[in-house]
Amino acid sequence: MKPVLHRGDLPEGLGFGPVIAVDTETMGLDPQRDRLWSDSATTLREGGTVARGDGFSSDGRLRNLTVTRPRGRVEGLKIEF
Repeated sequence: MKPVLHRGDLPEGLGFGPVIAVDTETMGLDPQRDRLWSDSATTLREGGTVARGDGFSSDGRLRNLTVTRPRGRVEGLKIEF
C-alpha cells in the first residue's frame, strides 16, 4: 500500500524537538481537537526512557501525554518535555 499524505493533518509549526518514538498498531489523529491517541498496546520511548501501556492519549504535540493502563514499570528516566 502506498502512503498517502493528507495536507493540513498536522498543526502548523509542529516541531520534532525532544523526539518521542510511539510504537503502536493503530493511531488516531483529530487535528480539530488537537488530539492523538491509540487504544492498542503502546510503547513510548524518549531518550533512555521506556513506558508501556494498553494505549495513550495526548495533544498533537505530545506535551500532555497519558498512558492508558500502564504495564510493568517505566524504565530509565522520567519522560519530561
